[in-house]
Amino acid sequence: MLRGHLLRKVGKEKYTFSDGTAEIRVDIDDKVFMNRKIDARPQVEIRGEVEETSWKARKSMSMC
Repeated sequence: MLRGHLLRKVGKEKYTFSDGTAEIRVDIDDKVFMNRKIDARPQVEIRGEVEETSWKARKSMSMC
């Protein structure tokens, strides 16, 4: 679980999220927002899972 802010929409069902220490990309189904505008002011809580393929790619890139 993460708490922070959705900063901006960066693609179809893709958003930039920040907890104040770093930014990550998160995928959120459009059905969750139902056409609401994204605003970085309210704090949100995100619960989800890390995609293993993304984690492995980032881990191997940082080890180079």
